[in-house]
Amino acid sequence: WWRHTRKRCPSCSGRVVTCNVRKRWRHGDTGRPELQISVTAVVPVNVCVMCGFEYEDHKAEAIRQQATDAHLKRGKSQI
Repeated sequence: WWRHTRKRCPSCSGRVVTCNVRKRWRHGDTGRPELQISVTAVVPVNVCVMCGFEYEDHKAEAIRQQATDAHLKRGKSQI
């Protein structure tokens, strides 16, 4: 579902809507893939209705960080 916002597109100044998207990302030492973890979370993605530019803001970054921390905490409790 889309949620209308008062935000403006940083690319064209058009109106921005937000939707929640399930995303997966890799976290950890990029030089050593065996030390990376895969984390999934639902994050808000902002989309310009005029030019289609997509971006994530500080809210998405905070959710990513919380999901990563929770994943790492679960891993430590299983050791």
